[in-house]
This record gives sequence, structure tokens and C-alpha cells, in this order.
Amino acid sequence: MRAFFVMILTAMSLTLFSSPPACACKCAPMAESDAVAKVDVVVKAEVVKVTKVDKQTRQVTLKVKDAIKGNPGAEVVFTTNESSASCGVEAPEGETKTFYLRGSGDKLTAAACDQAVYADEIAQNTVPDSVPDAGKAPKVDVKPESPARGWVYGGGALVLGGLGVLAWALRRRAS
Repeated sequence: MRAFFVMILTAMSLTLFSSPPACACKCAPMAESDAVAKVDVVVKAEVVKVTKVDKQTRQVTLKVKDAIKGNPGAEVVFTTNESSASCGVEAPEGETKTFYLRGSGDKLTAAACDQAVYADEIAQNTVPDSVPDAGKAPKVDVKPESPARGWVYGGGALVLGGLGVLAWALRRRAS
């Protein structure tokens, strides 16, 4: 009986304290025209300075070479997540590339999924083999996570808790 009680407590602990699945940034490739339509400011610019704001955020200062959309001025500052795993935009100092930004004035932000992924390759028809159907809508049937998942975990925890109380009551009764 003691082994059963320990097993129930272990199962309850694992259910109640298990961590949720990790998330990563994954974006569908998109053509440049789609990316431009989706954001507020598009600039071709050189990365002048990258400053860490906090543990999760970077501030990037750009020297604008060409304003493709919007009227950003000669210098643009935007924030993005520190890690590409959390959809941060890669911006090494000294690199010149096109940035797709949301917001206006001093409240500009950039996210990986707003960028025109492989836009140059799509335009030149030189998409790498590792990126099938780049620029087209994905053909994957993606099912969103069920909102009932929390209820399932809660129900499981409740059942395991009830079994634990039952085991405790039977043990007390037997002694």
C-alpha cells in the first residue's frame, strides 16, 4: 500500500509541476511585396550600433541609405528581441540590409516574421534547395493548440489528487 501511495504522489507532482513545451520562432518565407504591405517602415540601412537594453531586448541604430516605405529620416532606432529563437532580427554592426519595421517615430520594432525572407532569392529565382516553395503559402495543415489543454491538465491533476486522498484514507482506515 505504501508503494501505491508513493506512486500516486509522484504522478501528482509530475503532472502539477511539469513545464509547458518550449516555443521557437518559425516564420513562413514571404515575398518582398507581402512584407512591405505588412509593416509601417521599410529601409535599406547600415547597422551603426547595437545596444543591449535588458536581458531580452536589443536596440539597433541604423544609418538609412534608402527609405522604401515611410519617412524615417536619416537615422532609425528600433528594438527587437535579443534572440532569434524569440523572433529577434539579426543585425550585426556594419552590415547593410533591408529592415521591415512596425510602429512610428521612436517606437519602431522589428520581428523576424515581418522580414522578407529570401526576397532577393525569390526575385532572382535562386531560392536555395533547402527552402522548398519559398515565397508561397505553406501547404502544411497546422492545427492550433487546443484551448482545452489546460482543462485536461487540470482534470488530470484533480483525478490524481482524488486518488491520493483515497489512498491516504484507505491507509488510515487500515491502521
